[in-house]
Amino acid sequence: MEITTSWETLEFDETIEITETICNYFMPITREIDASQIITRQGTNSEEYLKQRKKELANTRNLKYKLRVQRSYSEQGEVFYHKDYSYRDLSSRVLFKKPETELLHQDAETLEHFLNNLFSIIALYKEDYWQSYYENYDDFSSNPFIQEAIEEVRDIFNVLKMREDIINSEIVFRHKDKYGSVITDETTKVNDLYKQEVFDYYAQVKYQNLLHRFKLTRFLTDEEKSLNIPMKETPNTIWEFDKEISLLIDFMTFSGVTPSCTIDFFEKLVDNLVANMSFNPKLSPLYEFLKLVVPALNNFIRDHAHEKYKKKDKHFLIFSFLRLFDLVPKKQTMDVNGLDDVKEDFIKQLIKK
Repeated sequence: MEITTSWETLEFDETIEITETICNYFMPITREIDASQIITRQGTNSEEYLKQRKKELANTRNLKYKLRVQRSYSEQGEVFYHKDYSYRDLSSRVLFKKPETELLHQDAETLEHFLNNLFSIIALYKEDYWQSYYENYDDFSSNPFIQEAIEEVRDIFNVLKMREDIINSEIVFRHKDKYGSVITDETTKVNDLYKQEVFDYYAQVKYQNLLHRFKLTRFLTDEEKSLNIPMKETPNTIWEFDKEISLLIDFMTFSGVTPSCTIDFFEKLVDNLVANMSFNPKLSPLYEFLKLVVPALNNFIRDHAHEKYKKKDKHFLIFSFLRLFDLVPKKQTMDVNGLDDVKEDFIKQLIKK
């Protein structure tokens, strides 16, 4: 049987009222109004109009989305939807424990009301939280600038470890010709008499430049400042990436871990970076946003579902709404042809957050 697949566009253009029911699952972000930008008709009281606009923004949102759904149909004209887009049928199964095609006429209105609330909740979250906040932040965990900064931190940590174990460490200067080959006769090994001093200075150069890069030079001691270490300038365009590490170091100081040119500090810093940034694929603006919206959708569905609904249907219903609003991570395991078990585990994990 030949299957044809196409895309169906759903126009979502309406004013959503933030009802008492919606407020059980969504906390609106207070919208500020610039009174100087408000233009009122002649004879209209500007203060009254401003008060009215504030009330409107507190209780409603004018939202407009174009949502795409993948639809398939057979040679016989039978229409069906991929599981990732089967939000209507999944809603029916959660509400009535039966597919949408088997619903009684009187149940259709209940289904539509349920769907409207789900649409409203996720659309409001996307408007107030995603588009106003999380979408503006990069996924720093995979950014090349921040990865380079993390590698520099690790490099300083390694230098300090070698300085600590100086007997088993060495410093070698190599000269290369224009073809990149080492000139063996000109290779020089720093002898033990100067090794400690070279390690000390090199560690300070890297440490102080790192603090300079992260705008944390306030942590330098008077003795370290007196060394007059030359500072490399970091382009301003990189600061937006480095500020994440800077904030992490600031947070560490709140716990009593003050920056210092020591193995102890850099060991803790490396551990924090590994735990919070460089190897944690979950730490991204989208993932942080989903930790808000998925539990909210889950709570609404749970509160209105059939008492014996299948949790698997609920998990895929939530995933289908994330797909509908383009909130699924761009990963091969999460695409339309990805494994159902992976998608369900993803939702189950987010519900626990």
